[in-house]
Amino acid sequence: MKERRNGFTLIELLVVVSIIMVLVGLIVPAVGMARSKAQQVKCMNNLSQIGKGLLMYAQDYDNSVPPGGCAGVYTGSDCYFLYTACCGAQPIGLGHLYKSYVPNLEVFFCPEANVLTFDNPDIGAPVWGTDTVIGSYRYRETAAGADRCIDFNGNLIMVSACNRPGDGIHNHGLKGMSALRGDGSVEWFVGEFDTSEESIWEELDEL
Repeated sequence: MKERRNGFTLIELLVVVSIIMVLVGLIVPAVGMARSKAQQVKCMNNLSQIGKGLLMYAQDYDNSVPPGGCAGVYTGSDCYFLYTACCGAQPIGLGHLYKSYVPNLEVFFCPEANVLTFDNPDIGAPVWGTDTVIGSYRYRETAAGADRCIDFNGNLIMVSACNRPGDGIHNHGLKGMSALRGDGSVEWFVGEFDTSEESIWEELDEL
């Protein structure tokens, strides 16, 4: 009578291990892609909420969007800052939307940002009102003219994700970026963009 064999041979184990490795190789990238897509959708939802906040703000302030700076400090036509003590302990840029129009501060931070994240203590998000707070979306407060009047039917980009390759800062690994138009629509643009360049607004406007 033939003796019954227990367990697996070395070859059988190697075959099983090889199959598992192949499956892992297929599953891991798919999981990563699904996670990245979910973060992209959340980022676009953040911009959608910011767009609604801008609309409500404009309805309360004679159809004008929030100023992007304050006297002598951060007076550029675009900024990432939400709050700074340098402005007399007042919000600036998109920070004017916080609480009254966009109650969740985390909305101003891309979920896939690598540096300008909500939980980064260096940008002060958890201590609003006591320190500088830098969001991860770039604001274009003069998109519709120097008087800050906004055309919500316009095609101009108002807010974009933050991609600054020279500084090692990005929101989506430079795979692409989300942006909010003046009409409230949010789009995803594929490609590598440098939002530290002034020409980025015109470039996005034409896409």
